Amino acid sequence: MVTVIGLGASQLGVEHKYLREMRGKIEKVKQSKQMTPEEKERLEACTREIAEILYRNAEAKDAEQLKTLEGIEIAVREQMIENVSPNVGIFLSKKAVGQKQGKKEN
Repeated sequence: MVTVIGLGASQLGVEHKYLREMRGKIEKVKQSKQMTPEEKERLEACTREIAEILYRNAEAKDAEQLKTLEGIEIAVREQMIENVSPNVGIFLSKKAVGQKQGKKEN
């Protein structure tokens, strides 16, 4: 068995298959309905507002951390993991459940 950077050949095959699947999903998203200019504008406005809230929160936790690029990267990652990703995940999960229930009723 050939080992590449600590991964066995079987692991590389699984990871390669996963990457192909992800590329396919990304292409489907790209081909799906594009955002309207109004949606893009609203998204940008909401994103700026979220960024301001997260910045104030990160600054209150550790203002020194925001003085370096590494610190900013860590603060952004922490804020996304703690505050943004869970809410987006919950929203999308509820949407998916609602869609499945709608299909069962039809």
